[in-house]
Amino acid sequence: DVLHLCDSEFNIPPNHAHAVCEELIARSLGKRLKWYTYMATVPFDSSLAEAMSKAGCVGIDFTGDSASSLMLNIYRQPHLKEDLASAVRLCRDNGIKVMIDLLLGGPGETPETIEETIKFIKQIDPDCAGASLGIRIYPGTEMARIVAAEGPADTNPDIRRKYAGPVDFFKPTFYISQHLGPKPAELVRDLIAGDKRFFEPMTETAPQPAEDNFPTDHNYSDNIRLAEAIEKGARGAYWDILHNLRSRY
Repeated sequence: DVLHLCDSEFNIPPNHAHAVCEELIARSLGKRLKWYTYMATVPFDSSLAEAMSKAGCVGIDFTGDSASSLMLNIYRQPHLKEDLASAVRLCRDNGIKVMIDLLLGGPGETPETIEETIKFIKQIDPDCAGASLGIRIYPGTEMARIVAAEGPADTNPDIRRKYAGPVDFFKPTFYISQHLGPKPAELVRDLIAGDKRFFEPMTETAPQPAEDNFPTDHNYSDNIRLAEAIEKGARGAYWDILHNLRSRY
């Protein structure tokens, strides 16, 4: 059996994560179950990594966001880039596959901070990394307040949207730093440079992949190859299934 836990921060609080693992181990389920989860980068130490492995965890998707200290401060993340390196190492030591999700394009993001992030992620070598571009803006959130402080939203060059009329945060509205230029997704793709460990951001002009190629993004919606793999028996986190499929192309 394979499970994918949808708790976005399984390790918060860490004592609860330990308790779940201990119960799975006590019931001898760690040998029967394989499971994936989402986690914050910290807290995560060797004790928790070992417990999760014994309890049947085979994959962790960490909220990394960035490896730039500037951007991590802006995102109010408690971890440092060194914590990302530690997380990957602990997973490797305990036979756990690892993905790092990146959130690129926030306030203050520049080509230099994105380059710093991508270079560092390549260096610490997770199984895969998701390069998401743009932050969805919702009413009443800190991002909405940041946008309000920048002036009229309708003329804000950091706002990206596909709908007409006034800016409406109840509709899909995203913040992508204007410093990334008119084609930020292409900038990110160029820095990734075809590294198959990365799921790239989608571009509006990106052509559909040829029949014998594989999509480079990790869009799960209408993903024919993902659906076919599941139909044939593939199980696990979608990112891991896609990672395994991409290794064949």
